[in-house]
Amino acid sequence: MKKISGKTITKIAFTVAAIACVFVWLFANGIVFTDNSAVYRGEEGGLIWRGRSYVSMGNPGNYTEGKRIAKTEDGSFNIKEVVQDDSHTFIVLRSFLDQRLYVAEDYEFQTEGELTSVCCGGRYSRKEELLQAICEIESGKKSDFVYETENLFVLSENQRLKMIYYGYNGSPLATQYKGYIGKVNGKWVITVNITAIYDENDEYSMPLKYSVDCYEIPKEYISVLEKFIRL
Repeated sequence: MKKISGKTITKIAFTVAAIACVFVWLFANGIVFTDNSAVYRGEEGGLIWRGRSYVSMGNPGNYTEGKRIAKTEDGSFNIKEVVQDDSHTFIVLRSFLDQRLYVAEDYEFQTEGELTSVCCGGRYSRKEELLQAICEIESGKKSDFVYETENLFVLSENQRLKMIYYGYNGSPLATQYKGYIGKVNGKWVITVNITAIYDENDEYSMPLKYSVDCYEIPKEYISVLEKFIRL
């Protein structure tokens, strides 16, 4: 029998290790997986995965879609993780053209308490410096002035606002919508109230404009906000 040299054994070992590393990487990044157990029952019926029932939250925009972790039984949908949630209390149902955020049916939303996360423009932060600033801004919030705009969602020279969400008591996601924050006519503001104004003669029309009550954020908080909020 021909004796295998030490060099050959080393090459074989290296090749096997490289193949193993590739498979580990593929599984870790959701490219290869074996979980096809999710059952999608339609928008009203929800989703069942690993014995847990999930209901749709739509697509609120306050989360980051992560790697694929499963598929539905029929292969029509991918299940993707939410980067901010290791517990998979929140998951994403992804089709070729659309995605929806789902939450475990038994999850109890935290609507008040200790502020533990902030999401603005899709960016998350749990930094104490920002949380403290936001708490103090909220405690002093009042209507300093009112302005009108045709579209809150458009960034312009005079209006650079982004949606802001708060998370309480360690919630995996910041689920509580709190309006908009950013700049109006060069001033840092957070919205206090937003009123949509419609055409009185057309009850089915889109809003003609919005009347926005704003609180002008004190200057001592601006440097903290600028570190986190990209306008």
